[in-house]
Amino acid sequence: MSTAQAAGSALVEGRRWPRIVRYWVRHWPIPVILVLIVLMMVPMLLALFIAAKSRAQFDFNPWGLTFPLYYHQTFPAAWRVVSQSILNSVMVSAVSCIGVLFFGSLSAYVFARFDFLGKDTVFVIILSLLMIPAILTLVPRFVVVHKLGLFQTMWALLLPYIAAGQVMAVFLMRTFFVSIPSEYFESARIDGASEFRCFWNIALPLSKHIAGVVAILQVLGTWNDIFWPYLTIGTKKELFTIPVALLIFNDQLGQQIGTQMAGYIIASLPLVLLFAFTSRLFVEGLTAGGLKL
Repeated sequence: MSTAQAAGSALVEGRRWPRIVRYWVRHWPIPVILVLIVLMMVPMLLALFIAAKSRAQFDFNPWGLTFPLYYHQTFPAAWRVVSQSILNSVMVSAVSCIGVLFFGSLSAYVFARFDFLGKDTVFVIILSLLMIPAILTLVPRFVVVHKLGLFQTMWALLLPYIAAGQVMAVFLMRTFFVSIPSEYFESARIDGASEFRCFWNIALPLSKHIAGVVAILQVLGTWNDIFWPYLTIGTKKELFTIPVALLIFNDQLGQQIGTQMAGYIIASLPLVLLFAFTSRLFVEGLTAGGLKL
C-alpha cells in the first residue's frame, strides 16, 4: 500500500469514529436495556435449574444445569403442598380486591361529587392514615379480630385487608372523579338517573384504568403478605395462604431444594400471569393518575 493510500485510509477511519460515537450516544439505551434484561433473566433461569435438581445434584453443582432433570418429581410434589394455599390466596385477593374497589370508589365518589360540612377535614384525616406504618396497627387489629371471634377464620384476613386498602383507593379514585366534567352527571340527572346510577354507569366506567391500578396494588399486597395471615390463621392448614404455606413448606422439606424452588415458581406464576395480562392497564392507569394528580 502506498503512502497516499495509507493516509487516505487513515483519514477515512478518522471520519468513521465520530459517526460511531454519535450512533452509540443516540442508541445507548439499547445495550443498557439488553444488559438489564439479561440480569433479570438470570435469577429466573437459576430458579428453573435448581427446581430440576436432587439434593445430590445441588451439592455437586448448585448453579449449572445438571442431568437427569427431575421436573416430573419436584413440581408435582410442590403442587400437592401449595395447591390449596394458592386457591386460598386467590380467593382472599379477589374478594378483598372487589371489596376495596366497591367501597373505596363509592367513598371517593362522595368526596368528589358532594359538598358537606367538614368534607376537606375528613379527607385530610383519611389521607393522614397513609403516614401511619401498618406495624403500629398490628396489635389493635389483632385485638379487634379476636374480640369479634374471627380468629382462625377467613374473615380475619378479608375484613382487615378491605379496610386497609380503603385509604389508597379513596385517594386515587377521588382525584380522578374530581376531574370528570360535571356536565355528564347533570345530563344523567335530567334524564332521571339516580345518584347511584350516575356513579355506576358514568363514574366507574370512566375510571377503569385507575381502578385497575388500585386492584393490582391490592392483589400484590394481599398475595405477598405473610405476617398477618401467619398471626391470625395460626395452625389451621386448610386456610393457609401461599406465603405461609411456603414458610411451612421450607421447614418440612429442608433437604429437598428442588421441590422448594418448584414451590416458589408455582407460587409466582399467578402474579406473573396477572401482570402479563394487565400491564398495559396498569401503565395507562398510572399515566392517567399522574396527569390527574
